[in-house]
Amino acid sequence: MSQIWALARNLVVEVLRMRPLMVFVVFLYFGYTFGFGYWLHLGSGTAEEKIQTFLSYSLSTTGHFLAFLTIFVSIATITRDIKHKQLFTVATKPVSRGGYLGGKFLGMGLLNLLLLLAAGGTIYGLVKLGARLEPGRDPDPEYSRARLDHLILVARQGVHPSIVGVPEEQIARQAQQEAEKNLEEFVDQYYITDPAVKASRLDFEIDESTKKVKLRYRSIPPGSHITWHFAGVKPRRRENGLVFIRYKQEVTLNPADLAVTGQWWYGPGEDVFYTGKHLQTRDSIRTPHEFPIEAESVSETGDLYLTYRNPQINNPTTVIFPLPGKRAPHLFEKEIGIEALYVAGGFTGNFLRALLLIYLRLLFLSALGITLGAWLSFPVAVLTGLVIFTIGLCSNFILSSIRFEFGAKWFNFSNLAMFFFPRFAAYDPIPQIEKGRLVSYQVLGSCLLILILIKGGIVGFAGYLIFKFRELARVIV
Repeated sequence: MSQIWALARNLVVEVLRMRPLMVFVVFLYFGYTFGFGYWLHLGSGTAEEKIQTFLSYSLSTTGHFLAFLTIFVSIATITRDIKHKQLFTVATKPVSRGGYLGGKFLGMGLLNLLLLLAAGGTIYGLVKLGARLEPGRDPDPEYSRARLDHLILVARQGVHPSIVGVPEEQIARQAQQEAEKNLEEFVDQYYITDPAVKASRLDFEIDESTKKVKLRYRSIPPGSHITWHFAGVKPRRRENGLVFIRYKQEVTLNPADLAVTGQWWYGPGEDVFYTGKHLQTRDSIRTPHEFPIEAESVSETGDLYLTYRNPQINNPTTVIFPLPGKRAPHLFEKEIGIEALYVAGGFTGNFLRALLLIYLRLLFLSALGITLGAWLSFPVAVLTGLVIFTIGLCSNFILSSIRFEFGAKWFNFSNLAMFFFPRFAAYDPIPQIEKGRLVSYQVLGSCLLILILIKGGIVGFAGYLIFKFRELARVIV
C-alpha cells in the first residue's frame, strides 16, 4: 500500500510542479470565472438571470475543463513512463503492475479532488457574493432576493400528477383498442404477413396511441376543466412555506397575443373546484411558468389537488398540457407538462452533490485514460478518449435522434449498445442546479453504481488485463 500511495503522491506533486500547466490552469480557469462573473455584474438583467447564467456557465466550464485535463494527464502519465522506462520502481521499491495502475488512479483522484474543490469553492463564493450584491441593482430588491431564495438558491423536488377520474387502466385499454385498429389498417395497406413485423408494429402503435389518449385527456376546451392529484408533496416547512406549480401550455389555435387566461383552484381535498382557493393567470403559450401557493394547502399526507379551468374568454382556443418526457427513474427530468415543486433541501447541500456528480465523472475518465494509456500510444489514446467523452455528453441526443428517425426497435438496440459508453448526459447536474432543482442522493447512488462500479470497473479491469500481459521490455542477447 505504501508504494501505491507513493505513486499517487508523486503524480500529484509532479503535475503541480508543471509550472506552465499550472499557470495555464490558474489564468485560464480562474481568470475566466472571475472575469465572467464581473462581466455579468456590469451587464443588464435581473439578479435571478445573472446568478442562473453564472451557475450554468461556470459549472459547465469547470466540468469540461477538468475532463479534458483528466484525459490528457491520465494518458500522459502512463505513456511517458513506458516511453522513458520509469515503470517498475517508486522510491527504490518494486511495484506490481496492478499496484502501479492503482497508484496512478488514486493520484488522479486526489488531483481532481484538489482542483474541483478550488473551483467549486470559487464558484460558491461568487454566487453567495452575487446573491448579496445583485438584488440591490434591481428596482425591487426585496422581491429580487425572495425570487433568488425561492427559485434558484434552493433545492426543489418535482412531483408529476395523475388526472382525477382517469385511471391508468382506462388509458391503457383505450390505447390498446386504437393500436389494434391502426395495426389492421397498416397490415391491409402494406400486405404484411410476417408475425415479427406485426408484433413490432403493434408495440409502436401502442406507444403512439398511449400518447394520443393521454393528450386527449390533457386537452381542455373552452368552458371545461381538469383536476390533477399530486401525491407525495412534502415541503420542509408547512407554516409560511411555499409550493410552486410549474407548467407549460400548448394550444390548438394561437390567440392574437400568444397568451391564454387560466383559472386555478387548489387545496388538500378532491372537491377543490368548489372549496379550494382560487387565482387567475394570463401567460404566454409554449413557455414554462410558475406560480406559488401556500404549503398549508397540502394535506398532512402530502396530497394536493389542483383544478384548471379554460374560461370562455379563450374561445375558440383549446389548452393542452404536454406530456412529461420519458425517463428512467434515476435520471433527471428534461420536460414538463405540469408539476408541483416543493423545497426539499438547501442550496449548499445541493451544490455539493452537484460537485460530487462532476467528480464521479472525472473518476471514470481517469480510469478510461489510464486504460487507454496502458494500451495505445499517446495521440491515439487521447483521440479515443475525446471521442468516448463526446459520445457520453451527447448520449441523450443520439438516442432521441435514433428513436425519431428509426423507431422503437432500433432505439431499444441503440439503448443496449449505449450501455458500453458512459452516459454523462444522464447525470448532468447543471440543468438542475441552475433552476434550483434537487440533485438527489438517488441520482448520486445510481451514478456511483452504474458509471463507477459497473462501467468504470469494467474499464479498469480491462486496462489491468491489457497492462498485465503487455510486453514492456525485451531481453536482447
